[in-house]
Amino acid sequence: KNMPRFVTGNLYNRCGYYPLMFSGLLLQGASLVILKFATSSGTLSLSQEQVSHTTLAALFYIALILLGVAWNCITVSVTIRLRDLCTLKDLTVLQPTNEFCRFVANAIATGLSTLSFSVSGRQLLVWACLGITLVVTVTNAWSCVLDLRHRHTARCGAPR
Repeated sequence: KNMPRFVTGNLYNRCGYYPLMFSGLLLQGASLVILKFATSSGTLSLSQEQVSHTTLAALFYIALILLGVAWNCITVSVTIRLRDLCTLKDLTVLQPTNEFCRFVANAIATGLSTLSFSVSGRQLLVWACLGITLVVTVTNAWSCVLDLRHRHTARCGAPR
């Protein structure tokens, strides 16, 4: 029952926040690329050859598996990172607030994706998800750089 969380939690302990978060974002990006570029109106857009419905279904399932693993990596790394950065007193308030914000964002995204899909199909939806994934990846990369810079300054002293 708790196997994915157990495995991802051990990965977090072994690798840390940034590698696990970037792995999740990379897998999410790979899932979206499969959905965007591998299937386009029933043809493989890379070779423009007709593919069977079985191949399209297999690509869809591969994308879903990648997306599931990605969400697990992202959710576990953020939850554990929040726990590591807060005191126990603060965590009792921040953890439920974090979960509430995440579920509200999921509900809003679901509503917007339904509207987007009905208006313009899956192309806009996939491009929007790719854009959001890119923004989150860049933001986390910047956070990683600042964190490394802070650790270096704390270890070596302020630059002169």
